Amino acid sequence: MALDVPGHRQIIEGILNRCRRSRITALIVHSDPDAMSVAQYLTERGVAIPDDIALVSYDDEVAHLAEPAMTAVRPPKARVGRVAVEMMVSRLMEGRRRPAQRVLILPELVLRDSSVKRASAV
Repeated sequence: MALDVPGHRQIIEGILNRCRRSRITALIVHSDPDAMSVAQYLTERGVAIPDDIALVSYDDEVAHLAEPAMTAVRPPKARVGRVAVEMMVSRLMEGRRRPAQRVLILPELVLRDSSVKRASAV
């Protein structure tokens, strides 16, 4: 969601307006570049991150490069890929006799400045 693409600023403004009306105090944005665009837009509008609204990115590829550094949900991509291949091979070997499976693979939450309020100066 690059800010220079026509319409993206209006989309972010609409989201921000809905957050204000609903008193939402945090957003999770997929993916890192989109979350960084939202952060840039909020900063341009004088919205303090994380004091006014916290941001969390999904993916954690470049979230640490944002300003402020973006809290991120980091999926275990290698594990997801490995499990997908194992399930596919198992399904191919056993044919349609193998019942559908559900696998729960938990991501990691990496806390950074975009969601952690700074301590007040005394």
